[in-house]
Amino acid sequence: MSKAALWTVAFLALLVPALADEDVYLGASLDWNSRYLWRGMPAGEGAVLQPSFWTHIFGTNLMIWANAPLVDGSGPNGFDEVNIFLQGTSPRRPLVVVPGLNVYTYPRAPDAERWTAEVALTFYLPLGSVWLYWENDVDVVLYPGAYYAEFGLQVGGDVADNLNLDLSLAQGYATEDFNGAYLGVPKSGLTFLTAHAELEWRLADFLSLAPHLEVVFALDPDLRKETGAGVRFNFGLTLTLGRE
Repeated sequence: MSKAALWTVAFLALLVPALADEDVYLGASLDWNSRYLWRGMPAGEGAVLQPSFWTHIFGTNLMIWANAPLVDGSGPNGFDEVNIFLQGTSPRRPLVVVPGLNVYTYPRAPDAERWTAEVALTFYLPLGSVWLYWENDVDVVLYPGAYYAEFGLQVGGDVADNLNLDLSLAQGYATEDFNGAYLGVPKSGLTFLTAHAELEWRLADFLSLAPHLEVVFALDPDLRKETGAGVRFNFGLTLTLGRE
């Protein structure tokens, strides 16, 4: 087991006593994935371990997320990406407006590419059991002005005792600056269509296990050519300790 995995497991174990307080908004997860897909884009080959931690502080939701490639002992070991996500809250109904700041850091990258940040604004609209959303992200550091948007819907609910099924469908859009920087395709347009399914099994009040599947379709022929595949799959398994 890698050092990153050992540190993550130790942290999850230390978190358990804190979750005994029912008033605490606190949690962590350990997510194994067959591959790392970011906004539909392949961000590496092979399986990864992705731990995260979240809490609520000063009226803001804070999440720290990391990525550790699972390779043999002769390759890199530890985290190659550590990100911080800050999200505000909105009391407005029925439209929910959530501002945010996304900070991405890459410990193994050259100094000039070690980090970047995005300002974010996401709109949520509930329609019965379905949530529609529109996410907007603008880079303000490494690729100033590069814009990414995602339009999607989410639906979920209990399907049996202690079992919850969540489904989502999301379509990405990006400007020429974003696609040129991350995909090598300097053109604006629709990027990837992502279908996601997750079955959460609640093992205890603050413990759950969730297998999940992502299927990603590259709709643009230039993107299919550049990324080398029209369809990609990811299978994952998430262990979550948390209380909201």
